[in-house]
Amino acid sequence: MKKSSFLLTVIAVCAGLLIPYCTQNSPVAGGASDTEVSARVSGMVTDMFGKPVAGASVQLRTKDFLPEEDTVKQMSGKYTKADCSTDSEGYFLLDSLGAGIYNLAIVSGDSVGTIRECIVGDKQSVSVEPVLMPFGLVIGWLQLPYVVPEILARAKVELIGSENQVHPDSTGFFQFPLPEGMHRLKMSVDSSFFDKVTIDVEVVPSQVKNIGMIRLNMLPPPPPPCIDGACDSTVLRKFLDDAGHGDISVGDVTTWINGRIECLNLRGLEIRIQLEPLGLLNTVRKLDLGKTGTADSCRFIISMWNLQEVYLDSNNITGISHSFEGAYRIKVLDLSNNRLTMLPEKINFLMPDQKLDLSGNELCSLSPPLAGWADAWNPGWEETQRCP
Repeated sequence: MKKSSFLLTVIAVCAGLLIPYCTQNSPVAGGASDTEVSARVSGMVTDMFGKPVAGASVQLRTKDFLPEEDTVKQMSGKYTKADCSTDSEGYFLLDSLGAGIYNLAIVSGDSVGTIRECIVGDKQSVSVEPVLMPFGLVIGWLQLPYVVPEILARAKVELIGSENQVHPDSTGFFQFPLPEGMHRLKMSVDSSFFDKVTIDVEVVPSQVKNIGMIRLNMLPPPPPPCIDGACDSTVLRKFLDDAGHGDISVGDVTTWINGRIECLNLRGLEIRIQLEPLGLLNTVRKLDLGKTGTADSCRFIISMWNLQEVYLDSNNITGISHSFEGAYRIKVLDLSNNRLTMLPEKINFLMPDQKLDLSGNELCSLSPPLAGWADAWNPGWEETQRCP
């Protein structure tokens, strides 16, 4: 089983005793911005026979944590992450926490663990006594309106409140080893055409839970792209309002030609919403989303078939969509200073002959074809990557 965190569901009991045996081995990210960060969670971990468990992985996540929303919600103060391991006596301590409801996951090896809900008050010290039990197994099938191996390969089942997920096989079948307790699972496909399904499931140690067939239905088709300037204005106005920039006029961030938006400049504006609506602005040739803080993979790019310049620098993007493979008109592509660890397989079809900037990312293991493409259009890119 892959190393990952699990969600914990026991209401923790307050205790005044602080146990200084284990401290965080990674920084807490994104505590509540309006709460003083001073609470602690500690405890002693035992197995089913009452023996202390040394070296167990302890991971605490905000209750509704999902990896795909990790970056944006951490930055906005909605997610907290804290990790450590139990010491030789089974003790652990996670400190510098804000008040909130967390999922505390403790796992030893790949077959025993527990997940409990942990409620932490402001400046509170909370003590728990987790007992690790053998995992149960959740099995089921994801069903799509039509079976296409390439789509099923992008399907996943996630444990909400953790970083643990599994992928179904070519028939849609999946099996998910989980600790005891009530868990919330999210089923989805990395595609804008299918909906997402969330279900609650109770797991019993050492038992198999069959949740049957879960159907992911197709979503209604997106609205057609704009065909006139009135539509351009309406779409962008709503986008700015939804992004919290109602005080900024459409004219402040656009340049027009022949009654349509040609340049859209949102540089420096904080954007914490999905960028999908921008795909309706199909006459835009220059798009500047630099320094907006977005972590969006920019799937909407494929709908903006007139794009020639795209600036996505200085954001929190960890991966960009395969849509870029079909954006043949792009001549300028600035992806610098993000958190990219990979690129779409066929992005080397692009010929950004005016500018390609991949500097300041984490592209440490590109395939030879992609590395060759990067060398051709952005010489020296490799020396600027943040690699171990």
